[in-house]
Amino acid sequence: MPEIRNISYSRDKQKHEVDIILEINGRTVPIEVKYQNHIYDHDLKILLYFMDLHDLVFGVVITKNLFEQRGDILCIPAWMFLLIFSNQAAD
Repeated sequence: MPEIRNISYSRDKQKHEVDIILEINGRTVPIEVKYQNHIYDHDLKILLYFMDLHDLVFGVVITKNLFEQRGDILCIPAWMFLLIFSNQAAD
């Protein structure tokens, strides 16, 4: 079972912001919330910048209904993301 150790966010001096940063089993996972039906390349720029800056190999975008993988980024619907974490809270 994954263990979440830390929940935070990131905002740098240039106002690049990542909505949620989770530490899961010792790995940092940046998460962007884009509650929309379509995710465009420009929607991923800040997340990719953060991943590159911190040498991370995986990121998540929470969407309205889109479920797909784009390279190192998983796009997952909000309902599915919440279902995963509500199941963990119940255990």
